[in-house]
Amino acid sequence: MQVQPDLHHPTHHHRRQTHGKPTLHYTATGLPFGLTIDTNTGRITGKPWTTGTLQITATATDSTPTTATTTFPLTVTWF
Repeated sequence: MQVQPDLHHPTHHHRRQTHGKPTLHYTATGLPFGLTIDTNTGRITGKPWTTGTLQITATATDSTPTTATTTFPLTVTWF
């Protein structure tokens, strides 16, 4: 799995859907209060209640079950 940031919305991450591949299930740890991950799409959304750079660990698991995990810094700004 490769997590790619949406440069227009820094708190969103998307997966690429490939036909014929097993369905993926997503989880994330380290998300601040106010942000959640959609377990079906891998999209991280919400309004964070903190500022700073956090280390997020995202995991994708398919039905085989094969797992891929990545850790990345997420910089959030609270408005």
